[in-house]
Amino acid sequence: MTRQMMASVSELSMYQASALRLQQEITEKQSLLERYHANMDKGLPPSVDVEQEFLRQMQTEEQRQRDKQHDKLVRIIV
Repeated sequence: MTRQMMASVSELSMYQASALRLQQEITEKQSLLERYHANMDKGLPPSVDVEQEFLRQMQTEEQRQRDKQHDKLVRIIV
């Protein structure tokens, strides 16, 4: 086997390994997506992480509203 052929075979092996890894990632993400859909079909949040992020955003928005209201009251008093 020539060096060029060995290099080509080696390169092909790397591409195959990469393709297998990417296919595994696709399979895992499809499974995760199916689980998220199943949760939403049951009226649940897609995942705990999504629910926590939603609650964090809601708290941030509520805090902004309280701060805004507080600023209004301070301006009225002053």
